[in-house]
Amino acid sequence: MLDNIVKRIEDEGRELKDRIVPKLREGRHEATEFFSKNLPAITKNLPVWERRVLGSIDDVLVKIDARTKSRLTVLSRARDVIGKRVAVLGKKDAPGAAVPAGYDALSTKEILDKLAAYGRPTLEAVRAHETTTKNRATVLKEIDKLLGVATA
Repeated sequence: MLDNIVKRIEDEGRELKDRIVPKLREGRHEATEFFSKNLPAITKNLPVWERRVLGSIDDVLVKIDARTKSRLTVLSRARDVIGKRVAVLGKKDAPGAAVPAGYDALSTKEILDKLAAYGRPTLEAVRAHETTTKNRATVLKEIDKLLGVATA
């Protein structure tokens, strides 16, 4: 009798493997969805303890999928920040760049929108000018971020 149970579990395990492994190769997200949708059908003839184990596996796959999405979001944001820094470092300004004309008349939001378009020398000139005039923390922080300066 025990041999029959073991054989049935092995057969169902093979069937489960044959159905899920290809899905895993297609992508973890698709496998998670497949496993979640088919869990009741897969487990209907299994003992309670096996259903609990498979339910736990399903929970783990869902958590892994959520963490993967979260990490991809963080990596995407980091890529955007690095891209801005590379763009700033790659821009060429005239030697001895000065603060752009009309800078003092711009609002903080307008300045923040324009900063990414400035090259390193202009950013450094704007930073020096900003610290001696309005000294706006948001503007200085964004300039430091674009220049790659560590801020406290």
